[in-house]
Amino acid sequence: MAFSLALSGGGCRGAAHIGVLMALEEAGLRPAALSGASAGAIVAGLFAYGYAAKDLEQIAASLTPRLVDPDLFGILRAVGQLAGGRRVTLSGLLRGERLHRWLTTLTGGMPINSVVLPLSVAAVDLAAGETVAFCDRPLKRRLANTRCETDIPLADAIAASCCVPAVFAPRRIGGGLLVDGGVTDNLPVDLLLARDLPHCPVVAIDVSSEYAPPEGECLFDIASHSLSMMSRRLRDCTVRGEQLLCRPRLPREAGLFSFDQIGPCIEAGYRAARELTGVIGALG
Repeated sequence: MAFSLALSGGGCRGAAHIGVLMALEEAGLRPAALSGASAGAIVAGLFAYGYAAKDLEQIAASLTPRLVDPDLFGILRAVGQLAGGRRVTLSGLLRGERLHRWLTTLTGGMPINSVVLPLSVAAVDLAAGETVAFCDRPLKRRLANTRCETDIPLADAIAASCCVPAVFAPRRIGGGLLVDGGVTDNLPVDLLLARDLPHCPVVAIDVSSEYAPPEGECLFDIASHSLSMMSRRLRDCTVRGEQLLCRPRLPREAGLFSFDQIGPCIEAGYRAARELTGVIGALG
């Protein structure tokens, strides 16, 4: 039975998407197309590249805080600029280059138009003020305030989608200044609908957190909780059009960089999807 899969952002909570894919593979179900934003873009992109769910589980288990690369020089420069009353030029606390190199290694530098499964990755271009859909092929239907690009390395598209504002520096691609796709659409169902795939209903996996007050007042907590609130508001106001919505019950402790929660998140995604495999199998 044909179905497509839209995967939301959510930091390390996005590991739940791996559990979803594991449950689907176990049931003999395989999505015909995928879309993703932020963490969902990582899982969707690597699965579309050709990794099996078990491969993704092993890749996720190897993730460590070493992927986090603070822009120490930029931070020190920003302190001096602030102290001197000058314009602060720091665009993000983290450079994101380690994440980009990791993605490039995993995908071999392959262009997005060479993926095994149809793929759409959502990002936002601050320079143009619009959503960017990085796809393996042009969308069949135009979407408002959205442009489609197909000529880009897969790793570049995924890395751009992961640039949480103020946390990661935006990625400059062409003339664009690209940040997290969750800024405009944390669950990109519309990118799948715009493909007009016949008899291919959309299953949406939402791992974005329900809003709760931040436990601390550090920049990461403030940024991630602000994005969580914005994403929830967008979700409440958007008519997406998926046929099935799955929201795994994830640990409250899981957040942007909660690497220690990756295992529990995978298990939560597996449990949630396993309960729905019969429904998903009947959708097509």
